[in-house]
Amino acid sequence: MKYVLWGVVLVVVIIGVCSAVHLWCVAARNAREMKIYEGVPAALDYKLGKTLVVYYSLTGHTKDIALQIAQLTGAEIWEVQTEPAFKPGIKLYWTSYRQLKTGNYPSLKEPVPDLAAYDTVFVGSPVWCYSVSSPVLALLRDTDWQGKTVVPFFTQGSNTGSSVEDFAAHAKNAHILPAATFNNLDEKYDAAVKNKIIVWLNSLERK
Repeated sequence: MKYVLWGVVLVVVIIGVCSAVHLWCVAARNAREMKIYEGVPAALDYKLGKTLVVYYSLTGHTKDIALQIAQLTGAEIWEVQTEPAFKPGIKLYWTSYRQLKTGNYPSLKEPVPDLAAYDTVFVGSPVWCYSVSSPVLALLRDTDWQGKTVVPFFTQGSNTGSSVEDFAAHAKNAHILPAATFNNLDEKYDAAVKNKIIVWLNSLERK
């Protein structure tokens, strides 16, 4: 029994050390990336017409990026909501994992607004289980994207996994422009994040 207990303690310690090392590596990578955008004299040159920003946000990170994009581009904004709403916690992990594996996505509280009036639609999602969140996959699958220019963006704490590929697979008939990813960062990086958004927006061109 004593050896079993020590074995459990050892496993817990190893997991804790691995987690700490992973978080340190992520923080170091974030710092290196943000340094690129520090002090950039970013001037906006956005040319994609009337814009709608659609996003799903559970903890507020995706919402923050969506609001900045909307403010910079003069876009209208619309939040994806599910019925029932998700809540953070362990249960969310298992629920989202099951939904992503089975394709049985959650029901949306309201359909996306009529897209006919917009030239470009930004779609934002947190990364869940290294993929697009299931609420956004439901939106992509159930929306007619024919003739629309769609620009994905993702927020995440580690890496995006297959998010870009999964997004494209669900946004049928959309013309998809290059995505941007935004790590969940401290407030000290706010100015650099804004510059990153502007640099990204300036790189987007209608084809």
